[in-house]
Amino acid sequence: MDPIHYAVVKDGKIKVHNLARWTSCLSKLDGDVEIVVRKSRKIRSNQQNKLYWQYLNIISSDTGHMPEELHEYFKMKFNSAYIKFGQDEMKIGISTTNLDTKEFTDYLSKIYHLTGVPMPTNVEYE
Repeated sequence: MDPIHYAVVKDGKIKVHNLARWTSCLSKLDGDVEIVVRKSRKIRSNQQNKLYWQYLNIISSDTGHMPEELHEYFKMKFNSAYIKFGQDEMKIGISTTNLDTKEFTDYLSKIYHLTGVPMPTNVEYE
């Protein structure tokens, strides 16, 4: 996986947050490179992920389905894509890891509306 570096752009100039890491990465490259610059997204937080798995455990208690089964089901229902290989096409659930914080909140909201099971409010993060 290619490393992601974060920076701030101001007045057309870029300031890399972790210059040592950036420099180290560049020192390992030689020749043509590809640089992608895009607006930063705040990826789903670890706290959101912990809330999600606690929520899946609550739904599991109500339904009898294992949290991992529920996770796969909800990915297929609310975070999926079709892949095509030759004439075959298949729907697959996509990892929630790369959802940004708003997308993940929307994902949790869809689960609530489908199940009617309230999300935990007093979550203890380890």
